[in-house]
Amino acid sequence: GMTAATMVAGKMDFIPFLPGTSFTCDRLELEVTTVVASSSVHLGVYADTGSGQPGALIDGTSTAIDTTTTGIKNSGSDVSVNFVAGTLYWLAILPSHAVGLRAVTAAGQAPLLQIAAGMANMHGFLRGTQSFGALPSTAPAIDMSNVINGAAFGLVRMRKQ
Repeated sequence: GMTAATMVAGKMDFIPFLPGTSFTCDRLELEVTTVVASSSVHLGVYADTGSGQPGALIDGTSTAIDTTTTGIKNSGSDVSVNFVAGTLYWLAILPSHAVGLRAVTAAGQAPLLQIAAGMANMHGFLRGTQSFGALPSTAPAIDMSNVINGAAFGLVRMRKQ
């Protein structure tokens, strides 16, 4: 199901994405549900390290997306990502403020991966500490105590080229 989720300033969320088919994406977007004055976000796609965590930046928004009004927002066709079927990627959201975004509920999530031995299948996302600005070329360290399991996460939309 769908809901809304409030982002956390100073944190970068990483949502696992495992495409069923190969395709090229030329736009990342999101839906703002609750606004904050002077707020914006960066969206990006990170490669997996091979150990179930985000690694190198593949591409992302070069211009921050304005989130001071509600609705679907993007920064134009400024990304180009060739997704390969069956390959794990990480969709990243880096907010400047605690804006509200359209989100996927825990009940609407399919288990994607097991992060650590003994942990049940993950229904959620990872979070790292990151100051707002341009997307980092390598994902920030993920504190495994910041595995957000069973919580709603921001929905990043992709436009197929």
